[in-house]
Formats: sequence, C-alpha cells, structure tokens
Amino acid sequence: MELPIVLADTEDTSVINMIVSDSGAGKSLFSSVLVKHLLENYPDLVVVWADLEYSNVISKQRNIDQLLEEYKDRFFMITPEIVMALREAKNNVNHKTTASVVIRSIEKIQEGTQKRVFCIIDSLEDFLEDTSNDTETKRHLFRMLSMRGITFMINHHVNKDSSKTTAFRFRGSMVLKAKTTSMLFITKKVQEDDLTVAMELLVAKIRTAYKPVDKLTIRFDTTTWDIKDVELASDIEEMKILRSL
Repeated sequence: MELPIVLADTEDTSVINMIVSDSGAGKSLFSSVLVKHLLENYPDLVVVWADLEYSNVISKQRNIDQLLEEYKDRFFMITPEIVMALREAKNNVNHKTTASVVIRSIEKIQEGTQKRVFCIIDSLEDFLEDTSNDTETKRHLFRMLSMRGITFMINHHVNKDSSKTTAFRFRGSMVLKAKTTSMLFITKKVQEDDLTVAMELLVAKIRTAYKPVDKLTIRFDTTTWDIKDVELASDIEEMKILRSL
C-alpha cells in the first residue's frame, strides 16, 4: 500500500507527518486504520498512540483493545489519565507539560523495545499548551526532530473559517507547517455501503522523492478496519500551486 506518510529509518533523525481536517472529519478514524495496517505489515515497528482525546467507548468500537492485547509488545497507548499521573508525580519535576511527558514516554518505550517507533499524537491542541506560541512549539518540535528512528503523525484541526481554501485553513504556529515532512488534509468522508468508508485526502506537502501525488482515496472496512484499496491521483499544475504555498 502506498501512502504519502514518511517513515524514519532506525538511524535517521525523526520525521513529522501531519493529518489536518475539520473536527469530526475522521482523523482518529484514519489513525485507527493506520495503526492496524502498521502493526500487521511492519514487524520491526512499535506503534505508540498518544490519544489525548481518549474515549473508552470508541476504543472498543474500533478494536483498539483487541490490538493492545494481540500486539502487547508492540502497541502502546498514552491516555490523558497516564499523562496526568506522570505530570503530578513528585519525582517528575522536569516533565510538567503534556508534551514533555509524552515525548519522554516515547523515549522510554523506544529504549525498552529497541525498535523503530511510529507515534500518533491526537491531537495537537491537547499536546501543546498553546499551538500559536512559536517559542513553545519550536522547543518541543526541535526535541522531537532530534530523536532517532521515530516517526510522528500529529492530528490537527483546521481554521474554522470555511471561506478559505483547504490549503490555507491551517492554524497555529507556522513553525509546525515548516517542520513537517508531509501534510495531508482530509477533505471528504463517504459511507459507500454498510461496511465501507472512503476517505479522500489532499496532499498539501511532502518532502521526499515520492512520485507526484496530490490526492489519495483510501477505502477501509468499518468492521475489521482493514484497508481495501488506495487510489492515488496526480495533477501537475495543482502540485505546483501547492508547493508554492
């Protein structure tokens, strides 16, 4: 399966991917599908989901609990309860923000497993205290990018101004946009039949030798969370416009 998400190699510095959309458009749904795909197809990869919007009901609906049991040595969840407990720990004086706790937890997991790590941060608003604060954003991003063999995928909400085009609806510090390796916008989610959802994504940015792609549609089964197919589309003129943003 081809997706414009860049995975870091073991000795590489980390890379940051970003999934952006309106609230409720399907970022966490996309994350659920991606988690299962990565666990099944990349045995050298550990998946960490910092689900800072965690819901026990949704977790059960999307078979997350089953994946945690099946891949207990390779799949880890960081929930708000875990973050709060670590932030309040008396001996944890250097990690009092959510971002620092999550980053340190990822480091510990990598140290314990000695594998490449794919980490989903859901969502940016819960990860950073202030998404428009350049100083705070740079501090955490630079620390993330200095790590080795870790791929981050950050889920983020777009600007609420629907009059803007999708590519311009990003909100928060522009440092984020500059430091991401790939940025995907979820533009459409369609229930094609009782079992199949099709999700359309716009490729707003990708910094790699990947072949020119500006859109992709991913179809998946909503009972098994298996990916059925991925369609890639390319429009050279549109790509030129996106790259100029």
